[in-house]
Amino acid sequence: MRRTGNLNDWNGSAHNRGGWRRPLTPGVKYLMIFTGLAYLGQVYAIKQGLIDAWFLALVPDRVLQGAVWQFMTASVAYAISADATSNLINLLLGLLGFYFVGTLLEGMWGTKRFLWYYLWAGIVTHLMAFVLMALIGQVHTRFPVSSATAVVFGTFLGSFGALFWEQTVNFNFVPLRGKTLVWVMTGVAIFLLLRGDFWWAGTLSGVWVGVLSVRKDQSRWYRTVIAEIQERIRLWRIRRKYRNFKVIDAEMKELWDDLEDRINRDNQSKHIH
Repeated sequence: MRRTGNLNDWNGSAHNRGGWRRPLTPGVKYLMIFTGLAYLGQVYAIKQGLIDAWFLALVPDRVLQGAVWQFMTASVAYAISADATSNLINLLLGLLGFYFVGTLLEGMWGTKRFLWYYLWAGIVTHLMAFVLMALIGQVHTRFPVSSATAVVFGTFLGSFGALFWEQTVNFNFVPLRGKTLVWVMTGVAIFLLLRGDFWWAGTLSGVWVGVLSVRKDQSRWYRTVIAEIQERIRLWRIRRKYRNFKVIDAEMKELWDDLEDRINRDNQSKHIH
């Protein structure tokens, strides 16, 4: 039997059930403040000419030129454009994503685990976005493909979908299974990515980083892949040891051949005498 849940049941406050309001959890509050200040600092630094608009967001071509810090800074930075209204909308959407999805994850995981997850899953999301751009032959793209938005609307939603994979939940009053949310987002992201909107590389990567990080223990194919990797590592170690043994065997064989030659010569000498 499928289990049906309601997101408002996890808000930790009975008087808020049935509404949009949800208590602001500590970790989400810290991240909202930090990313907001990072946004303001980024705007100020750009106006002062200290950095350019895409110094912190993930830009594949710049990573190739050595900007590896973008794998870490992209989780708290937004892609700044010349349109101030668009920038403000991106910031507001990111903050709303923290509020509506981040509070749910933190409520289920706890603050420490949630903040640690945001740190490492964000880095992996940006790494995967870079790899994805390389796979589709767009690694020299000079535009941002991943930022804090990708983590909030990609990794967070992927994690949420994985947590309620087979359950039907009322996602902002829309009943759907977690896996339905994941596959819909995946299809939309692939479609837009193939159309040339490379910004969706971060979102697509984030969705599946979230799914695999949560469902890694339940996914058979994931366990198979991990087992295969472990087996290949084991075989590589054996071959390495075997190669070293071959060197020893060759030396021992040479010593043994010399010994046999001496024994044969001694025997021949005895027969002659």
